[in-house]
Amino acid sequence: MARWHQRLLRKLLRTPTRAMLRFLGVYSADRWRKFALDSDLIANPGYLPTPDYFQEYLNRNSDIHVESLEEIEQWLLTCTYARRESYAEKVWPISVEFECRKTGDCLDHSLWAWKKLHELGFTPLFMYGQTRLDDSVAFVKSDQPHHWVQFEHAGTEFLLESTWKDQPQLAVSLYDISSYYQPWLAIDTELRYFMFPGWIDYILDD
Repeated sequence: MARWHQRLLRKLLRTPTRAMLRFLGVYSADRWRKFALDSDLIANPGYLPTPDYFQEYLNRNSDIHVESLEEIEQWLLTCTYARRESYAEKVWPISVEFECRKTGDCLDHSLWAWKKLHELGFTPLFMYGQTRLDDSVAFVKSDQPHHWVQFEHAGTEFLLESTWKDQPQLAVSLYDISSYYQPWLAIDTELRYFMFPGWIDYILDD
């Protein structure tokens, strides 16, 4: 089938597909609504790996001891952000390696923050999606993917942007910053996988 035929077919299927998924309860106009998903349907090294990887990451010994969210933020601010040269073959990091070199991309930073929040008693979400600098500009499929962390505290949902280096507070209210982020997939520290409507849009749109 010619490529333009494939694009036309996808466009024709988008609306009825989303309508059917909404009817089945796995799609919503609210892009922050999450849906539980079996790990077999989502685990992929290019997106999110299997529960075994995350369990091993959580169980690994750490040389960095933290007692508060502020200490997590302070340690991350001492690290250097280095953008990954290519996302074609994503290599999932090991926590002790990041602690030693203190240099990494959003994947290294956010996984470490996810682990440390878990150690403090939170049940954080390790997020996979996109971000944008201008919330008046639409998300573009070709944009680089991004990782961040979300957690709830005292009834408020927070987003922790672990790669910020120009401000001391990395965790902010999700309500205040949600327009700059597009969530796709997530996993919590109980190893439950979740999907967001944006992931369906990402797959269907071309």
